[in-house]
Amino acid sequence: MPYRIAISLPHGRTIGGVTSWAMRVAQWAADREQPVTLFFHRPLAGHRMIDVPEALQRHPLVDVVELPAIDDGFKKCVEAFAAHLPMVLLPNFNDSSYRLAAELVRRHRDAVRVLAVCHGDNPQDYDYLTRFEPIVSQYLAVSQRCAQVLADKLPARLADIASMAHGVEVPPMVEREALEDRSLRLLYAGRIEQGIKRITDVLAIAWLLAERGVAFELVLVGDGPHVGMVDHLIESLEPKLNRRGGSIRRIDAVEPSDMNAWYRWADVFLLASRLEGMNVALLEAMAHGGVPVVSDVVSGTREVIADGENGYVFPIGDVTAATDRLEALSNQPAQLAAMANAARETIETDFTHACYIERFLKFVNRVWNMPPREAAGEILFSSAADANETGAVLTKHDMRYQSLLDLVAARSNIQNLVIYGLGVNGLTLLDLMRHDERLARYRLFVADDRAHAAIFKVVGMPRVFPVAWPNLTRNTLVIVTPNEGTPIINRLVGRGAQPGVHVVSLGDLGGRADHAQSNAEVAAT
Repeated sequence: MPYRIAISLPHGRTIGGVTSWAMRVAQWAADREQPVTLFFHRPLAGHRMIDVPEALQRHPLVDVVELPAIDDGFKKCVEAFAAHLPMVLLPNFNDSSYRLAAELVRRHRDAVRVLAVCHGDNPQDYDYLTRFEPIVSQYLAVSQRCAQVLADKLPARLADIASMAHGVEVPPMVEREALEDRSLRLLYAGRIEQGIKRITDVLAIAWLLAERGVAFELVLVGDGPHVGMVDHLIESLEPKLNRRGGSIRRIDAVEPSDMNAWYRWADVFLLASRLEGMNVALLEAMAHGGVPVVSDVVSGTREVIADGENGYVFPIGDVTAATDRLEALSNQPAQLAAMANAARETIETDFTHACYIERFLKFVNRVWNMPPREAAGEILFSSAADANETGAVLTKHDMRYQSLLDLVAARSNIQNLVIYGLGVNGLTLLDLMRHDERLARYRLFVADDRAHAAIFKVVGMPRVFPVAWPNLTRNTLVIVTPNEGTPIINRLVGRGAQPGVHVVSLGDLGGRADHAQSNAEVAAT
């Protein structure tokens, strides 16, 4: 009996790059007579789901299995996977998926080979990929950077670590109407999320374009944990942008096949992430002739983009540099067209799906022919990083948020609230405070001496600088939101916090309001 490629998707059919990749691999592999099983677990709440294409469901070599969440039905899931042995198993996303793989190796050592795909340059991913090393036959990273990090963490497994960039289909080229007759069209496609995707940087770039008088249309396609916050910001920004010739809107995530219309529409694919693996939407946009203007993340970007030739890169967080690139493209239609052609040629040369799937199937076959791994003993799982998707931020419903809101609401002597830090924690807290009627009596400010001025325009809040703290009334509470709160508190206190300006750290609350008064606050009181 031939082995099957089994792909475990613990987030189910939730729309996303890995889900799309899994379905495409299944279709391409089955079309080449390789049996495949897709295991879909319970999807993430609040996200749109992908419909399994009818051609995939009807394919005689493809099995589609719907299962409960792994942690809710572990035994049932193990039995369902075992019914499809022998297999090369590709777990994904988290500890639970790899814990299930470990149990299969323990029970059916000779019938399972685990191929660990590193999809992202993310500490959380490296955490479970290295802890479950005993059961992994081979590692496959989506970029050279990811492969190098794995090699540094697992030097004894150097021979078992390879990299292979994604491949995408290249559609017929569609001529776009001349830029001279319309606005520059910008597309962001991905999760609406701040911690990794830095979605407010995208909005800040839109603001700066409008300030410079650049006519543009920006469409964000996607959903995610910060949809509510971003929709609120877009609603407040849109009238201001319209007066300056700009336009911005968000639409919910769409089926992968429906993205083609947006790729054809867009002149530019815009991405501001702080980290990526190998962004599939970037490759797809380039295949349609979209010019990438993306943050210079260390993984993937430089393997695809030659800066100034087939796209532009800008330093992470440097929204001014991104705006400079976009303004230049809006003023140079010939350059835009030349870069669009170069972007498409890059995909045609190095990143086609046909080339990818042939290499991938050969690789999987090699994995199957490797000796089985020894049945692993107990492997530690469920790390702190597994509690949230970025491994560095709190979740919106974390008790520390609620503890801090309760603490602030109970302080009758506070007149001014200053949220320091406009990362995901700060923006989430700001959104919660704006909707908490108990806090309506306070004057609310934001502060971040490292954030671009355009970010403050986007959030629409008064900005206060630490050096101006002596000018605030004595009844001021400063909430430091980055998780590394203590060194930031020490730095800010040294830059002007006067008696009566109290400083607390969100990260130090630990879910208990009685922890709120930190040593730094006492010193400043």
